[in-house]
Amino acid sequence: MNKRINSLLGASALGVSLLIGAAAWSMGPAGGEDYDPAHKVAHLADRLGLDEDQQNSIEALMTAGQELGSVDRERLKELKESLQAQVEDFDPGATQQLADEIGEITTRLTYQRTSTRAQVHAILTPEQRTQLEALHEQRGERRSKWRQRGDGN
Repeated sequence: MNKRINSLLGASALGVSLLIGAAAWSMGPAGGEDYDPAHKVAHLADRLGLDEDQQNSIEALMTAGQELGSVDRERLKELKESLQAQVEDFDPGATQQLADEIGEITTRLTYQRTSTRAQVHAILTPEQRTQLEALHEQRGERRSKWRQRGDGN
C-alpha cells in the first residue's frame, strides 16, 4: 500500500512538473511581462521588409493577444506559487485541482498564441512567410545548440 501511495505521489509530482513546463512553454517569450509588441514588430519589419500597413496590423494583433492573455499569465504565476507550497504540505486533491487549472489556462494561452500567429501569417506575403519560417528554423537551431551546451555536451 505504501509503495502505491509513493508511486502515486511521485507520478503526481511529475505530472505537475510537466504541466508547469507546458505552461511556461505556452507563455513563451511572447508571454512575459516585458514583452513589447512594438519591439517585436520592428524586428519583423527589419527582417521581413514589412510595409507600414503590415506593421500596424501585426502590432495590433500582438497587442490584443498580449492583453487577452495577461489575466491568464498572472493566474499561472499564482498557481505555480500554490504548487510550490504543496511540496511542504502535499494535498493530492488540491494539487490535482491546481494542475487541472494550469492545464485549462495553458490550453487557452496556446490557442490564443496560435490564433495570433495564424492571423499574422495571413498578413504576410508568400515570400515573407518563407523568410519567417527560415528565421524560426534558425532560432530553433540556436536553442538546440544552447540546450546541448547546458547538458554538458
